[in-house]
Amino acid sequence: MKETFPTTLNVLNPSALAKAQLGLLEEAAKDFALREEMNARDLKGWSAGIDTWIYALNSFIYTKLGRTADARSMLEDAEQESKVRYVNMSDIATILMALGEKEGAYEIFERGLETRESSPFYWPWWVFDPVRKEKRFVSILRRAGLPESMVAPGQ
Repeated sequence: MKETFPTTLNVLNPSALAKAQLGLLEEAAKDFALREEMNARDLKGWSAGIDTWIYALNSFIYTKLGRTADARSMLEDAEQESKVRYVNMSDIATILMALGEKEGAYEIFERGLETRESSPFYWPWWVFDPVRKEKRFVSILRRAGLPESMVAPGQ
């Protein structure tokens, strides 16, 4: 593979996200894997550690593909990473949600509201469609101060 620059990594993110949203999960997983492979080469110190945001989104793809063990491994990696550097707890909550561990995810979201540690800006994403109408999730979005159009789109 030719030498690449960090901007290549940024192109793979939207490509993988778009493919995942269109249901092209295998292709999205390949884009994420390529991105991680490139990131692992640590392009002249450009990156440090794993990208838990990418892990969070990839965990949804993996669970939909039946690769639960891979998603669980990502959770373990993200939790380990949080011991050595700041990791947005929303990323860990997202992985928990992908694994169907809603209670753990909700606890992190709730704690994030109290500490202002979590980033609710991506909670309305399609990855949360399975819980979009659950009262607890809607309540969390409202308390985070998101506009009603993001809390209950299309209603």
